[in-house]
Amino acid sequence: MKYISLTLQYLFKLDNGKRFLALFLFALPPGLVLSYYFPITGYLDWFVNYSGNYASYSDLWLSLVERDTLKIGLLILGYILVIFSVSAITTLTVRSARIGKFQVKSVFYLINENFFPSFSLMTVFLISLIVFQSLLCLFFFLWQIIPGITVGYVLAIFTAVIGLLIFIYTLAGASLWLPIMSINGLKPFKALAVSYYKTRKEKNKLFTAYLIAFAVIIALGFVAYLFAKVWYVKWLINALNYTMAALFFTVMSILTLFEIDGITREDLVKRPYLRR
Repeated sequence: MKYISLTLQYLFKLDNGKRFLALFLFALPPGLVLSYYFPITGYLDWFVNYSGNYASYSDLWLSLVERDTLKIGLLILGYILVIFSVSAITTLTVRSARIGKFQVKSVFYLINENFFPSFSLMTVFLISLIVFQSLLCLFFFLWQIIPGITVGYVLAIFTAVIGLLIFIYTLAGASLWLPIMSINGLKPFKALAVSYYKTRKEKNKLFTAYLIAFAVIIALGFVAYLFAKVWYVKWLINALNYTMAALFFTVMSILTLFEIDGITREDLVKRPYLRR
């Protein structure tokens, strides 16, 4: 809970929530696009209304993202926006932690400062997400071949849970990847290796933090699913979910590096009553 607490403190206690509002606005555009393209409610709908009768792998894959066609253009737009968003959030968070002042100046500067670290992170993350979904779909499709719909359903749930836990554990190890590239200036693959090395003693705490965060994401996804018949309400809840997730994970990764490396946070030096 330590890393979650640090993140919530940064977003809501410092500057009375003004930081959260500014960062939220940067995270919102990709959240609106990606929540439309890749809604989590597709998975929930699939499990709630499990039928086990998909004729092809591609139909199953598209059903999980609630689409009839892939629409690559929309995915590319979301990809570009999320890189810009993560870069701006990273620049603002790192600067405020290092100099103690949160200030939004040139948007171009905010995006340009950490563009390549954000590009590396989000490219690998989105590819990993697509590969993860593709592997899950493969197992889901294979399980429906097994005689007995109940057996296939139970195996699908088991596969989804185990797959998600592995994904979260892997993500926890890579949690420092972005700030290491940004602050230390290391190249992507070396920064990733350093991230796994630095988190080795904190892996369980980070895994717990990410597990709690994903539980909240799934819970909000279920709330969105309850409004499935009102598409714009479902879309807005999914957008809020994705926006908060991108914002939270980016900020937490940066604050975690400061905590693990023992780097003095100037924003807390100026507010000694908030220091632990």
